[in-house]
Amino acid sequence: MKLRNLLFGTMIACAFVACSNDDDPTPNPEGKGDAKLVVAVKKNLQTRASESETQTDNEKKITDLTVVVYDATGAYITKSSSLVNFDGEATSSNNEVEVEGLTAGRSVKLLVVANVGDIDFSSTNANSFPSPEIAIPASDGFSDSYLPMSSGLTQAFTLKEGDNYYGYSDVTTISEEDGNLNTAPVPLIRNVARVDLVSLTFDMKQATSVVYTAGTATFTPEKAFIMHGRSKSKVADVNSSAWYSSTTPTWGSVVANYTATNVNDYVSGISGFTNFTGSTVTNYSKTLSKDSKKTQDISQANSEQKINLAEGLKFYVFENDQITGTDADNKKTGKMATKLVIQGKFSLTNGVTGDKTQSVEEKTSYWPITIGAGTVSGLEADGIHRNVIYEITATLAGQGLDDPTAPDEDKFADLFVRTKVVDWGKATQGSVVE
Repeated sequence: MKLRNLLFGTMIACAFVACSNDDDPTPNPEGKGDAKLVVAVKKNLQTRASESETQTDNEKKITDLTVVVYDATGAYITKSSSLVNFDGEATSSNNEVEVEGLTAGRSVKLLVVANVGDIDFSSTNANSFPSPEIAIPASDGFSDSYLPMSSGLTQAFTLKEGDNYYGYSDVTTISEEDGNLNTAPVPLIRNVARVDLVSLTFDMKQATSVVYTAGTATFTPEKAFIMHGRSKSKVADVNSSAWYSSTTPTWGSVVANYTATNVNDYVSGISGFTNFTGSTVTNYSKTLSKDSKKTQDISQANSEQKINLAEGLKFYVFENDQITGTDADNKKTGKMATKLVIQGKFSLTNGVTGDKTQSVEEKTSYWPITIGAGTVSGLEADGIHRNVIYEITATLAGQGLDDPTAPDEDKFADLFVRTKVVDWGKATQGSVVE
């Protein structure tokens, strides 16, 4: 039976799957007949960075899936987002795409993207890829059940006449005679990083800027929010073989491959600060804790106060290579650092520092943490990379700032932060903020 479609099965895992990204040196044979391809995307996305399961069920979900087809020279051929359910699952997991209208005998390469909506790839070329941009959803921001994802460029392969199945090497019901290309799943990574606040402690004894030996300090937790996350990024990178062969959790350069052209657009959880720029989204501000006021007697040993964090303190942000400079200076260049800010009420009564005694009336204070800077394990401290989880452990050790974007010279916000990279590719960051 003559088939006019190319059934292309791409089993997509959020993982690094080792395979070659070399161009097929064989010239395209003269096309004869039609080909059909089904692309199957593996639902349970994994990464190679860790065996632990830190991704949530929602983070695995695929709502829309697009396969982009290029010829061996890199020229754009077509794209398809036609979801099918060829693998026989009782309920479709939106993990298969059918590509029609391809020519048998032609050598092609593939790029796969998910949860990015309808993007025009027709002006792109795989060899000089001017990646289309994607933007953070307006109003709410990122949802954990709709995270943008992308693959790298596959190696070239030749289409057979009739049905072709790409990525079905583990499906025994499809034989080589059926057109199984016996390929491993195409790996997807998420186009965002995840920032997790995993531990928060209030301990004035850890201060280094202004050291207190006695006094009573209080902290009432209020919010955790993102300040100046980038609002745009690039949908994919086809220029690096690291998508298939890298053993590190850093895929590509945040500067060369992913920086959006409009670097002046930023999104935050809260506005109204001196050097705030951009807009706000609701998912970038969350309740910090259900705890009431925490009180520390600074003169007592082991008097630090552990904050019981609220559930779901996870934020999804685009990559950002900016990690230095003040917000005032960075605002002039449009290159703002992305920060996680701790907000709460602070007070100090009879705080003894040297031969002085100081008191601070209860006030709203902020402790900003620059994500991807400082002490980071599992990853170079060179900014925020996509598909990396930044686990942040923080200690508040000072009175904080009146404005997280404009610190006063005579006030300190000691914050000790440790960040760890975890299983998408993981980083941990630890900080003490005064």
